[in-house]
Amino acid sequence: MITSNEALAAVDARRDIKEQDMFAMQYGFDFPANFDMGAILARAADIGPRFDELPGLYHKAFLVGRNSPGTANRYTPFYLWREVDGLMTFLQSESFRAMSAHYGRPAVQRWNEVAFIEGPAVEGNPGIAVQEVVSLAPDVDLQRLRDDELAALDGLSGEPGLQTAYVGLDPGTWQLMRVSLWTDRPVRTTGRVLDVAYLSRTRRARTGLSAGVGR
Repeated sequence: MITSNEALAAVDARRDIKEQDMFAMQYGFDFPANFDMGAILARAADIGPRFDELPGLYHKAFLVGRNSPGTANRYTPFYLWREVDGLMTFLQSESFRAMSAHYGRPAVQRWNEVAFIEGPAVEGNPGIAVQEVVSLAPDVDLQRLRDDELAALDGLSGEPGLQTAYVGLDPGTWQLMRVSLWTDRPVRTTGRVLDVAYLSRTRRARTGLSAGVGR
């Protein structure tokens, strides 16, 4: 039975997260067409739990793209950070140095939050990610863009397989990035479909925003 104090603490935790914009970060590595991506999936599932309580992290999705016409095999972890300090600490960590020594130091992309939502399946384990990056017109109205993206995510909020969806802006390239995680493949997809080998998430993420709440 949940006490009144526990209920108030949960409300406060949701409020704390909701008031914070999150930063997205991603890097990736391409592999030959004949490379066994199953090994990458297995490796990601094995090491994923190590990131479950990474300071400042909301979640890390271990994404794997399969070779298909026009796209290469790709391992491309996607991070949502609640705190910039957590992002910087990770980039200076032994884990990131070891990965860079093995594969080469990757270019790290970063986006500022435009919109975010937790879906009905926020407590589930997503197996599919859909991601797209689009270039913005020079005369785009950023406030209208934000309103439109929030409305689009609200339209997704009732989809039963939706775990989370995030929209971010890179003001250096003026590109918009949309990514959504799903427990089941959605009926409609726009962008590249990737496998989610593992989703690392902190306890705070698991008890954060209530499902279907956008911001």
